Amino acid sequence: MTKLSIVMRDGASVIVLPADLPFKAAAPLRDVLVRQVESGGAITVDAHAVRRISTAPAQVLAAAAKDAGCDLCVDSPSSAFSDTMADLGLTALFQQRTSRL
Repeated sequence: MTKLSIVMRDGASVIVLPADLPFKAAAPLRDVLVRQVESGGAITVDAHAVRRISTAPAQVLAAAAKDAGCDLCVDSPSSAFSDTMADLGLTALFQQRTSRL
């Protein structure tokens, strides 16, 4: 099972992604993101440890980033995360929210 963690940094919640995000990680990631969106404010996702992210979790992140009421920032994206987003044509979506991708 994929373990997502939420930590507090500078008074804000940060979703820390694990190294491996397979297809089955999409539902737990969606649940965490929905709770964060409902709580209001910006969402930060720490993607530094990601070595592999499948299409489904990437689409969940893209959907959250496109949500009109959601300000999503990807912090410290790994090259694997950035490469996958580029391969899926999602880079521009995240570039609007972070300069690190």
